[in-house]
Amino acid sequence: MSPDHTPQWDIPSPVGRPGAIDSMGTIAAPFLAGIGIALAVLVISNESDFPWVAPALLALVLATAAFIACLEFAFLARDHAVTPGELQEWAPGDEPQRAQWMEAEQRLAISRFRTRAALARWSYNVGIVAFSVGVACVLVPKGGLHHATDARLAVFALALAAGVAEVIAVAVTAKRGI
Repeated sequence: MSPDHTPQWDIPSPVGRPGAIDSMGTIAAPFLAGIGIALAVLVISNESDFPWVAPALLALVLATAAFIACLEFAFLARDHAVTPGELQEWAPGDEPQRAQWMEAEQRLAISRFRTRAALARWSYNVGIVAFSVGVACVLVPKGGLHHATDARLAVFALALAAGVAEVIAVAVTAKRGI
């Protein structure tokens, strides 16, 4: 490291964000996309058993597409989630400009990471809300909600509540800049 300049790192906030985005895009989103496709196939294969076929399919396909987009954006974000230690391994020689090069490279990488991570998070949020709506639509019994038992209505309401809770969580985190 140059004695003339110690790099000033642009630290991700929260510091665990790169790992969280990686987990979201490589574990949660692909898993939920698979469930969304499976539910859509179930609805298509048994259309007569589901009174809300079109809304269910629309929501489930939207959720699946959003989860796949999340996977892609998380993958692209990971390309730019570089640590100072990784930069030091790749930094050219011991020239006086080494610290400046590392600082500039890290600032560019974190900026690109933040953009792609925000897109991953946004697409994941869309996927969760659409998934909740799709599940609620699948839970509507033959004959519609007026033929539902109290238990079936409770499960339907729970699925809708999950979607509403996600919308609220998205709004709160967006307002707080989390």
